[in-house]
Amino acid sequence: MAVIVNIQFEIVAGKREEALGIINPNLPDTRSYEGCHWVHLVTPIDDENRVEALSMWDSKEAYEQYFQCRIDSGAFEEIGPLMVGDPVLRFLDLKASYT
Repeated sequence: MAVIVNIQFEIVAGKREEALGIINPNLPDTRSYEGCHWVHLVTPIDDENRVEALSMWDSKEAYEQYFQCRIDSGAFEEIGPLMVGDPVLRFLDLKASYT
């Protein structure tokens, strides 16, 4: 079954909108990457210094291949100065879906 990926970015205080402006334009490419079913960019209601993306992939391996491609392309260089530490990745097995 598919895997849900949650990537969490802690952002420098006051820089969330700037970070969103960097991340958001890249999401159509993410969605078109082989193995990606959907991607959503979200922000926690109670934490103004965090940005998260939720996405569904064919497998953890499919996401890891995509993520490595993003690293190799230098995609994190632009947002790097706005991040506090490294992003946190969570991989969740999809057990059921009701849409």
